[in-house]
Amino acid sequence: MRVALKKLGFEDTYHMDNVIENPSDIDFWTRAYKAKFCGEGKPFGREEWDQLLGHCQAVCDVPTAAFIPELLAAYPDALLILTPRDATAWYASCRSTIQAAVTAPTLRYLSYLETGFLGRFIPLLELIFVSVFPCPPSSWPTPEGERIWIEHYNRGHEEARALVPESKRLEFRLQQGWGPLCEFLGVEVPCEEFPHVNEGKNFGRKIALLKTMAIERIAKRWAPFVGLLAVGAVVWGRSLRR
Repeated sequence: MRVALKKLGFEDTYHMDNVIENPSDIDFWTRAYKAKFCGEGKPFGREEWDQLLGHCQAVCDVPTAAFIPELLAAYPDALLILTPRDATAWYASCRSTIQAAVTAPTLRYLSYLETGFLGRFIPLLELIFVSVFPCPPSSWPTPEGERIWIEHYNRGHEEARALVPESKRLEFRLQQGWGPLCEFLGVEVPCEEFPHVNEGKNFGRKIALLKTMAIERIAKRWAPFVGLLAVGAVVWGRSLRR
């Protein structure tokens, strides 16, 4: 959806990619989620949202999706686009992408060593999804976990529909192409085809990139210490031969 909105001229469309591109946003979202779901700190209002999203023309996906009521209160003229999917298919997609990433031992271990970004980003992901879907990560792949995720997915759509009148809301399926979306937003239909991004493969590439970046940072951070250990080992080895 973000790709489509950007092609329509909504260049500043906030998405989880923005958090990866701007690590300072991690602390903002951590405060926002803890304020809303954990009762820690002041709930965010227009002033706080403007600090991060004031320059944006649109937002989509997480982390913003959990704050639809708050964002509508802060920006009452906003339009709402819902992209409902078959809940079972949606959950299967989540299992192979975000759930797998949050619970992956490799990312978890790397986050302990690379604390500058990954050590803050992985806890934020867990906070987001535990807040929205109230069950521990260990239960996510179970039938009970699936029930909770799907129940809250459906409830989220119903709550959003109740907040926004039909005149300011579009129920849009990506298979419909440009027509309904462009009519709703009042923009011209592009000459190119509607973008259909393989979210699963795209997400996998992002996770692989995060791993690579984390390993590079870890290597850069620990290289001097490894060098000292190597020198120490050589000196120690020579002393043994004397």
